[in-house]
Amino acid sequence: MDDVIAIASPLGRLELRPERDDDQPFRFELFCKSRPPEWDMVQLDPQFREQLMRHQFEAQTTGYRAQFPKARFDIIELDAEPIGRIVVDRPAGMLNLVDQAIVPQLRSKGLGTTIMRAPRFSIVIPTFNEQMRRNVGPQFRPTYIIHVPIDDQRHNIFVTQLVGVVGAEVEQYMREYHDVQAMRARAPSSEEAAAQIVSGKKTLQDFLDHPLLVEIEDILTQGGQGAIANRDDERLGRTDGGVALLRKIWSRELGALGDGCSTLVTSWGRTPNEASS
Repeated sequence: MDDVIAIASPLGRLELRPERDDDQPFRFELFCKSRPPEWDMVQLDPQFREQLMRHQFEAQTTGYRAQFPKARFDIIELDAEPIGRIVVDRPAGMLNLVDQAIVPQLRSKGLGTTIMRAPRFSIVIPTFNEQMRRNVGPQFRPTYIIHVPIDDQRHNIFVTQLVGVVGAEVEQYMREYHDVQAMRARAPSSEEAAAQIVSGKKTLQDFLDHPLLVEIEDILTQGGQGAIANRDDERLGRTDGGVALLRKIWSRELGALGDGCSTLVTSWGRTPNEASS
């Protein structure tokens, strides 16, 4: 089938195929076996435990389908036997790994890593760092990025890149790599630099030679927004018409981008007075 993704693995042939209705018993069993170990310590009536698990399973299924309507929901098969599940969403050119689970007896055997290394599950992005400025290694690299939420305002990010260097390029790359690591050790962290800028003690111009300049810019852009306020109970009055209009415009334009439009709905520009100022 055209919609099946085949991947070679050390344990055999992996295939990722779209979920079917008859996969539900396997998915529920996998869901139960993927709960945190603390669940096994809770003494519950078996019938009540199954009801609770099924309620959570159905809530996850409904939530994923509603939150990621365009995602691909696949069953992972090893030699034609179901061994796991993976959900991947691709909003606006990005790749979002929503969920991945493997049956317990096949975990820690490199299957998940093998799937993530497949070209379909990585993106090719330009490399903006000190090594790129030194023209070391390819500027565009297959990249796998994981964001792990910590709380409502923070997350850890893990970045893996495939650097295509061979022969004598390897020695040059490693030499430059260690030089850049030494620069990072001497420079203030990206968080410290961003904090100095936000406090007004420094400006971005003071860090243009920082080896992690892009991280500083990301922190300023994302962290400067603060936590997203919950406005479900907000009630705007007549004098808030400008705020309401602005939010409608943002919602329309961001919705267009989220649907894959290459351009915004409206071509924005400056008025003659703004352009001359």
